[in-house]
Amino acid sequence: MSCEAVRTFKLVTLREVDLVGAEMNRLLGPDERQVLDLISTAGGMAGALWQMASARAPVQRGLIECR
Repeated sequence: MSCEAVRTFKLVTLREVDLVGAEMNRLLGPDERQVLDLISTAGGMAGALWQMASARAPVQRGLIECR
């Protein structure tokens, strides 16, 4: 992956975080720290859930058995 592709992704991601934060602020009125905490938590949860949903077979078996 090129450095330019990584840079572009990061800039787009940061712009989207700003847009989501502005909308949250408009609707709910949290401060900037609360907005960043919420976005970080949502992103972390999305990543964890994606890994569980697309896990390789041995990991899937373990997740199913631990329900």
